[in-house]
Amino acid sequence: MLGAFSDADFAGDVKTRRSTGGVVAVYAGTAIVWSSQLQWSVALSTPEAAFITASEGAKGLLWLKHLLRELGGNSSVVSTLHVDNASAGKLTKSSESHNQSKHAEVRYYFVHVLPGWLHRGEIHQQSNTVSRFVDKTSGSNAV
Repeated sequence: MLGAFSDADFAGDVKTRRSTGGVVAVYAGTAIVWSSQLQWSVALSTPEAAFITASEGAKGLLWLKHLLRELGGNSSVVSTLHVDNASAGKLTKSSESHNQSKHAEVRYYFVHVLPGWLHRGEIHQQSNTVSRFVDKTSGSNAV
């Protein structure tokens, strides 16, 4: 019932080379929250940019689950976080450390230690709802 889609460009801001990340949270098939903003740090690779955005999406899902519980909704259902970068998707699922990804894992370890309520899945770029917000958008937007 509750899920999120995340996507990021890589070094899309030509002045700062920061990436733009976007997340769309969906409840019962309806988009309820979306965000598209420049990342606060410079990612060193496309998977790292996607991983940073995925961790932000996971934090948002956790907050939404708490809100649903406070409103009396069913917050016990497993949520799904869709990541459209295969390498970033693997990083969210594996606690295995690799030399090339260790810097990202240390900073964004949050997505690894989430309780069993979050399922992490991969999604193809054409199917990703949030891609259209990331490609041409900079700044911060939320609904």
